[in-house]
Amino acid sequence: KNALLEQENRHHRTRHPRNRTWAIAATLVGVALAAGSIFYYWKTPVNAAPQQLAATLMNRATTLPDGSRMILGVQSRVNMDFNGPQRQLDLSNGEAYFKVKHDRKRPFVVQAGELSVTAIGTAFDVRRRQNCEASTKAVSGDCTVITVEEGIVEVKSQMPNKTPVTWRAEAGNQLVYST
Repeated sequence: KNALLEQENRHHRTRHPRNRTWAIAATLVGVALAAGSIFYYWKTPVNAAPQQLAATLMNRATTLPDGSRMILGVQSRVNMDFNGPQRQLDLSNGEAYFKVKHDRKRPFVVQAGELSVTAIGTAFDVRRRQNCEASTKAVSGDCTVITVEEGIVEVKSQMPNKTPVTWRAEAGNQLVYST
């Protein structure tokens, strides 16, 4: 009887470490998968559906999906699309001030009519109007005024059938473009 009990005890001892090894391995795999999932979703940018924002009677301040800040002026409208390789905004009318959150991999681009304004780590204002005034000069036709508060912006004209022209404006400068 003792021999039988001893044999049964040896059988349990040899089986038990193998089960423990499998349990530890399964736990480690589960932890690694959970950590990998958390890291993946933490590093993946938040993509928001394209949307339109408008301010009618008063300025509208908002935080954009990437963490940048925007103040939309009265009677202004902007379409936003943060899906894809760049953060794209289209100022169809009015004025918007941007305090851009830096992201070297995803440029922040504001389209204002024929002009494309790309932020290079900056804060800037874009005003698009008909018959607007720039400083003390009246400008006939549509115009876009870009005022740079911090950093640098790159501005490109994109007129059909013409070679694009590029300007750079630094903090404290203003660029006026009229058609």
